[in-house]
Amino acid sequence: MISGRSSTRRSQDHWGKSRLFDSTKESLRTLLEHVRERKLQLPDFQRDWVWDENGIHSLLVSIVRGFPVGAILTLEAGGEVKFLPRPLATIEANGVLPQEFLLDGQQRLTSLVQCLTGDAPVLTKTAKGETVERRFFADLTLAAQPGADPADWIVMTRGDGRETSDFGRKVDRDYSTEAKQYEARVFPLNRVFREHDWLYGYKNYWHERAQDVHETDQALFRNVIRPIHRYEMPIIRLAKNNNREAICTIFEKVNTGGKKLDAFELLTAVYAAEEFNLRADWLGTPKEHGRPEMIGRLDRLRDRDKRRDVFAHMASTDFLQACTALSTMDRRREAEAQGRTGKDLPPITIRRDAMLGLPLAEYRRLANSVEEGFLQAKKFLSARRIIWFKDVPYPSQAITLAAVFSRLPPAERTATANDRLDHWFWSSVFGELYAGSVETRIARDIPELLAWIRDAEAGVATIGEAVFRIDRLESLRSRLAAAYKALSARLMLSGARDFVSGERFEIMTYFDQQVDIHHIFPRDWCRKADIPASTYDSIINKSPLSKLTNIRIGGDAPSVYLKRIEDRDKLEPAVLDEILRSHLIEPAHLRADDFDAFWKARREALADLVERAMRRPVVRSGTPMPTVPYDPAEEEEREAEAA
Repeated sequence: MISGRSSTRRSQDHWGKSRLFDSTKESLRTLLEHVRERKLQLPDFQRDWVWDENGIHSLLVSIVRGFPVGAILTLEAGGEVKFLPRPLATIEANGVLPQEFLLDGQQRLTSLVQCLTGDAPVLTKTAKGETVERRFFADLTLAAQPGADPADWIVMTRGDGRETSDFGRKVDRDYSTEAKQYEARVFPLNRVFREHDWLYGYKNYWHERAQDVHETDQALFRNVIRPIHRYEMPIIRLAKNNNREAICTIFEKVNTGGKKLDAFELLTAVYAAEEFNLRADWLGTPKEHGRPEMIGRLDRLRDRDKRRDVFAHMASTDFLQACTALSTMDRRREAEAQGRTGKDLPPITIRRDAMLGLPLAEYRRLANSVEEGFLQAKKFLSARRIIWFKDVPYPSQAITLAAVFSRLPPAERTATANDRLDHWFWSSVFGELYAGSVETRIARDIPELLAWIRDAEAGVATIGEAVFRIDRLESLRSRLAAAYKALSARLMLSGARDFVSGERFEIMTYFDQQVDIHHIFPRDWCRKADIPASTYDSIINKSPLSKLTNIRIGGDAPSVYLKRIEDRDKLEPAVLDEILRSHLIEPAHLRADDFDAFWKARREALADLVERAMRRPVVRSGTPMPTVPYDPAEEEEREAEAA
């Protein structure tokens, strides 16, 4: 552990046992020296620093004011968790192993190393995200004024030390050389820890011109050099005997300034210490420096058009969760074989702590079969007209399917197995059982499904728990709802055909025809008929249709647009009626523009469709579901954000 000037104290709990961290303070100068000497490095899961120029300026102002800028969190190297080290940005790696890892404080220390110790300009970003170079100076004339605010006298310029206007034609400031800095009486902050040569030159410059610089000289010492030299930062130092879960959990608690790290990124750093690149295994690597391109697992799972694929938005943690489920399931079976029972049996789990504890050897053992499992899961979903990522009711269901398929050899992927998975899938979707407590649900479903597929006497709790109430149809208005997506898929699966083309919705036609879920009684017509949005936006009044059909429908009454389709697209009324029935629509209700009759009939027809999928009756009686306020504009905004 790096020893600083400040004393450290081992924290004690009220039992007198030694805790796993120290609290102390360290001078800023010492901390920056440790960064430059690579005694303090990053674990490789840390992202590159991202502070913009205004954030850096504010940080410098706080430092010279002596204000707190937050604690630094470090981890003593050499413990159970072996991270691959990486120097902070701008510091080149030279093979030196760190004494400590920096878990929190990367952006602050990287900014300060560049601003206060480096010769190169500070590489940062503007508020608009444009990458720029900047230099920071202290205006000594302003700093010498009574009550001067550091926010005013700490100034920044372009990387060349100049500041221009009028599209670069006018130079407003020029601090590009030491002589010009002397003349302007500005001190470069990157010289604050090696100030003597600059000060000698500054005094000599003005001595030759017979001018007194005592006032600005004193302001420099009083307001710039002394505050920065004396500045101390609080440090929480984690001892090396902390376990992996504790370290990662602590890091997440303190890393509130950036995007939360997931288990994949944390495991990437852990596996890197064993010379395995998890990120490359998942995402692949480009062809470069004579090395061939490496195709990652994610690209092997997705189709050529990655934007539309079922797994277009698949998370790396989904893959890890499937591996973790199988690993913990195997561990439990081993314990059972050893005669352990009850609470002595390790749980089957996909929780984050279990993922973080997944050994590299287990990942390597399971990854190929899990990849094959996800490929089989994709085929399963596609066969149910779940064609791209927007159609997937619950992405987490793919984890369950992948884990199950990975344990089913080809000989066991029978019609019976497929039928039982189908029963589970639609039951869990229409029962909306993957909406909460997903980790527990997945961990329970995987072994139960495998047992049921192999033994008809076994059962799956999820199927027994699934219930669908008919009045849920009325509140299914959002394309984000799992049951909403499932009804569209079931309509296509049951043979729904496009109003204009008459074609069934297959994978080949789905994207060519730009199929989406559209209103049957158009919104404009419904508004004129004083039908509330909460009613006409329900899935009862919607069905999968092509873009051309939606154009034909327009905003007219059904009787009008049906006649338009018959005339323009040369469809016999009897043929169009059969197409309407394929959507569970009674043609007579549309041709009469009878919304109430249409609504009641289709509500019942969709309930029957759900019953066939779940293989159990839909609840048609009992206490009505509570009415939820509905705002169409708010719903559209939510859907747009999700898209």
